[in-house]
Amino acid sequence: MAAVGFIYPQLAFASNAIISTFPGTASMMSGIAAGVRALGIPDCHVVGFAGDGGTADIGLQALSGAIDRHDRIIYICYDNEAYMNTGVQKSGLTPFGARTSTTPAGQRVRGSVTRKKNMFEVVAAHGIDYAATASVGYPQDFLNKVNKAKSVNGTSYIHVFAPCPTGWGAETDLSIELGKKWWTAAFGTGGIRRRTVSAQSQPEGIHSNPVLFREADTLPPSSAGRRGTHHARAGSALGTYP
Repeated sequence: MAAVGFIYPQLAFASNAIISTFPGTASMMSGIAAGVRALGIPDCHVVGFAGDGGTADIGLQALSGAIDRHDRIIYICYDNEAYMNTGVQKSGLTPFGARTSTTPAGQRVRGSVTRKKNMFEVVAAHGIDYAATASVGYPQDFLNKVNKAKSVNGTSYIHVFAPCPTGWGAETDLSIELGKKWWTAAFGTGGIRRRTVSAQSQPEGIHSNPVLFREADTLPPSSAGRRGTHHARAGSALGTYP
């Protein structure tokens, strides 16, 4: 875990958990997986959670190494598009035009001037064993992909879009609806869509501008679209790899 606290057994759901260093989630998972193999423990799944900054920025090196080694781990990135736990600073997954504490929106510079990294494409380019995108707006789709990752004998990466009420300036009870809206904006036509927002229409919190995320293999009825192929491997479903 990066910046996530679990107390066994009240919050760890019958499985113990470790707080990792901010950039070291993947490397700690690799070490635990090696220990599991050495002890001969069967059917053990090492799962780690990290935010967008801990994944796409300071944790990318450790994740890249784990994928290269095909360590048997399930890495879950919860992407709320900024360093929300430390004051809403810009991360590598903050979209263009988003207002954060380090990319304020003014008359000259209107929010973030860089575009959001496409972590799905990054991990797919590594030749990862399994990768998928998901949203908190559709939990069953997310659970289906976690269940699939359990059967993968190698590295799995699931990128979960999760709005942050504080950073976005949105009410807490809107989080699921925002997750659904993001999904529709990203996947509604069965492919990639871009959405631009003027500075005048930006909310008080961070503004989400989803770009370059792929259609999922199991779409909800409201956003069902055609399937396509991943550029790196013909015939693979968009939203999952391979």
